[in-house]
Amino acid sequence: MNSLKPHIKVPLDNKDRAMEVLSLLALGVLIALPIHYFEHLPNEIPSHFNLFGQPDQYASKNLIWVLPTIGLVIYLSLNILNRHPHIFNYPTIVTPQNAARLYTIATKMLRTLNCLTSILLSYIMYSKIQIGLGLQQNMNPFLLLVILSFFCLSTFYYLFAFMRYDP
Repeated sequence: MNSLKPHIKVPLDNKDRAMEVLSLLALGVLIALPIHYFEHLPNEIPSHFNLFGQPDQYASKNLIWVLPTIGLVIYLSLNILNRHPHIFNYPTIVTPQNAARLYTIATKMLRTLNCLTSILLSYIMYSKIQIGLGLQQNMNPFLLLVILSFFCLSTFYYLFAFMRYDP
């Protein structure tokens, strides 16, 4: 039950601050790209890509604002949620003795996933614009795979950190 979990403020270390700065930079890129390129884009730009990074659907360039909106909502939501680690679900019972450690792992995991989400959406935005402008043909599927691999690896890393905790 949430009411039984200790309410502890998790301090940020230098890695946390760096992750926050990187997240904000990626979010800034996600928002700045369509602002800068909107007038230069054709009326239709890629809206969906297949497994190989090739555009397979096109839509109005006005829909370019959807991705920054989604990115901003995700960033703000995860940022706000990250300030309340006592409401998270944990793979073990949270006690006053283990709360600080569990909350630290959980907030670092959320911060990492938030950063990776901002980077992923920025890359997708960059690719949509480059393809729309005719400067490239496809999204680089290898780079997309690398970013998605970081999602999986970081999730497993933090889940392992939860499991290796010895109460």
